[in-house]
Amino acid sequence: MPRPPGPRKSNWGDRFDAIGWLAEDEELYDVVSSINDSANLQNSGVSGGTTFSFTQSKEDDILQAIERGEEAPSGYFAPQFPASTRVQAYRWVPDDMSTPYGAGSICVQFIKRGDRYVYPNVPYGTFKIFDTPGTSKGKFINDALNHSGYHKATADESLFFNGF
Repeated sequence: MPRPPGPRKSNWGDRFDAIGWLAEDEELYDVVSSINDSANLQNSGVSGGTTFSFTQSKEDDILQAIERGEEAPSGYFAPQFPASTRVQAYRWVPDDMSTPYGAGSICVQFIKRGDRYVYPNVPYGTFKIFDTPGTSKGKFINDALNHSGYHKATADESLFFNGF
């Protein structure tokens, strides 16, 4: 994110580093910081890679229920289609659907070649910043998510892209 015009605030760098963007609004900064702190506490001890084993077994059941016209359960996040020149669609997939606001993965399909990527072990607070209207999805991925590890979606993970 480019530095805003005018004199640099003494805590500008701290705020940018802590939440991945510049929060001018004190109240917003406190809320986002609190979300990230909670997510980091819940995610302590999470390994560097994720398997969707728990979520995969639930995902099939959920997709079948949705096809029957039933309401999706708590912990299911529907695909989003942002107004973006780089990202066609994305979806939050919690590592454990019984705790949907802990760690999870952001599943992204890009416009250019239709490539699908998974960004695992993302705190929910980081996802909420990514999901915020007006956030440049491509820039956020380049600035925040590409540094934390990602991989091209495997065949087993393709069910999380259902509806894209």
